Amino acid sequence: MGLVARLFGRSPSKGAGAAKPPRPQGLGVTETRGQLVRMAHRDTIRRHGIPEQWLGIEALSSKDARGSLGVHARLVVRNAEARLMPHLPHLLDLIRLTLARLDHSSPQWLLATSVRFDLPAGHRHQPMPPVSSWGAVQKPRQKPEPRREDKSPDSSRDWLERMFDAAPKRHDPGHDFRPTQPMYGGQDG
Repeated sequence: MGLVARLFGRSPSKGAGAAKPPRPQGLGVTETRGQLVRMAHRDTIRRHGIPEQWLGIEALSSKDARGSLGVHARLVVRNAEARLMPHLPHLLDLIRLTLARLDHSSPQWLLATSVRFDLPAGHRHQPMPPVSSWGAVQKPRQKPEPRREDKSPDSSRDWLERMFDAAPKRHDPGHDFRPTQPMYGGQDG
């Protein structure tokens, strides 16, 4: 029974429990978006032949800075296969692209993507490389020397003459050049 109804002395109605609006039969926006994220993940890893046991995905409800409701997609790595690890950033991009094909508004509501490692207890990690390998300085690229261009008219003229001399000579008597001929012998009709 509501407070206002009690103040005015109204008796409780038979349907007092029906004051709550019924929950919609369908899924909410967040659940629907979560299913789209899972579908995009499934389609992407199947397309690239990655076993489904290796990677999972979590669709987490999230809010952006303005307070708009969105989804955070977290890729869950269950098998740290060495061939797969370098491709995780690209795989996340492919999932985003697949999701954009499923729902064109997904760039507005897919707020973030991340990776979480959920490896089995007995998983053996590769050893870390030596400390010196992280700080190794690569040789800087050598900048090409600037071209010295002589802007005198003689050098431009020489350059043009060399270019025209290098071009094929079509009208030389020894060249195999024939003008274009009509396709049907030039007859009308």
